[in-house]
Amino acid sequence: HRVRISFSDLTMQKVDENTSYSNRISVRSNSDGETLTIQDVKLSDEREFFCQVSGLAAGNGESRTLLKVF
Repeated sequence: HRVRISFSDLTMQKVDENTSYSNRISVRSNSDGETLTIQDVKLSDEREFFCQVSGLAAGNGESRTLLKVF
């Protein structure tokens, strides 16, 4: 199941509280998009991460990446 760990819009960026990532992630935005950084990566962090975008009139989108931990 999916758990939101961060939210951002044009005016703010917020890391959600009370998740296993709350104190370990940061999100940076620039003209190329957003970058999620995870500190102190653990074997249990290996999973698929999703990014969902709501563009209002432009529509919605979703992308995903699989984090592999060695």
